[in-house]
Amino acid sequence: MAPQYVKPYVKTNKNDLRDAEAIAEAVTRPSMRFVPIKNIEQHDLPALHRVRARLMGARTALVNEMRGLLAAYGIVLPPGVNTLSSVKNSRRLKLKWSITTRNSRRWPSRLQRANAC
Repeated sequence: MAPQYVKPYVKTNKNDLRDAEAIAEAVTRPSMRFVPIKNIEQHDLPALHRVRARLMGARTALVNEMRGLLAAYGIVLPPGVNTLSSVKNSRRLKLKWSITTRNSRRWPSRLQRANAC
């Protein structure tokens, strides 16, 4: 039974006992309409949509994190999920990446020298 059909039968303030009385009263009425029971497919489809929405959110979060990490190295990309996949094979990105990784190899030795003092 849909809750909006039972609401007119609730007498005063809402609590479990009064809700149960209202349901019992509503069931006895001949004009009461009942909600059909959902089958398995009707339960599965919204669950599938929830999982897809969660995966899309996780993908967006990952792409944003990658854009932030690349921005720290001076590679600024426009927002969007598809821009990262279109840029990953660009020659400019490969050149900047090789320069950055070459410099990052020297970085730990510089850090060790600074901490040695």
